[in-house]
Amino acid sequence: MARLPIPVLAWHATGPTAYARLADTTILVHAGGHRSEFTAWTPCPNGAHHAATVTSAATLHTARLAATDCTSTHGTPTTPAVRTLADALTHSDTSTAETQALNVTDLRAEHDEPKEHPQS
Repeated sequence: MARLPIPVLAWHATGPTAYARLADTTILVHAGGHRSEFTAWTPCPNGAHHAATVTSAATLHTARLAATDCTSTHGTPTTPAVRTLADALTHSDTSTAETQALNVTDLRAEHDEPKEHPQS
């Protein structure tokens, strides 16, 4: 069996199930036991995650390609105006250029009022 390219420290356990969240937001899940197969939840461009059984780096790559090529709206009606808006929101060119830096200390100074200690 080929190894999956996942660092050991990426894995987290919840009961008998182990999972790892990868940089591309793929989530690998192992249901426990001595099985050598995993479920990869790979993101698609339409906001869903596709489940695929993977046993090697090659099958993980295939699962990622299949999700990337997805054209289904997954039951969500998409009109051209909605698609344009969704693309603009998820692919903003301005990023953080139009945001204002906030200083937490200044905010607290402006809004925190001294509170009395409750008397018992």
